[in-house]
Amino acid sequence: MGLPASQRRALSQIEQTLADDHPSLGALFAIFTRLAGHEAMPATEQVTAWSWRWQRRMWPGVVTVVGLALATGVLLTISLMLPRPQVCAPGAVTPIAAHARSVPTGRQLACATQQEKPANPSQSRFYVH
Repeated sequence: MGLPASQRRALSQIEQTLADDHPSLGALFAIFTRLAGHEAMPATEQVTAWSWRWQRRMWPGVVTVVGLALATGVLLTISLMLPRPQVCAPGAVTPIAAHARSVPTGRQLACATQQEKPANPSQSRFYVH
């Protein structure tokens, strides 16, 4: 086999552990090695290893994409949690809608209080109670 030394050592350690745990496997391993040792590895059992160089090149890009995704998620969450300024257009709460609800809630409450109070005294003469 054309395996690196570290993989050969790992396989030898696995083989030794299995042989120690199950003594009958030693003879079976010997028979299998004698029968299949000269044969090529079947194509369905071959595993292509990724190049470490390729993985090292991809790692900074993966970290960058994941970091940007996390930062975007955090900023979106923070923006949704922050209080928003109340924007009320003139006539946003019509008199019918104001009387239909006895207790306005949320944005309607803020808009209703802004519309009930005139901004300056000169507008008070146009304000109808």
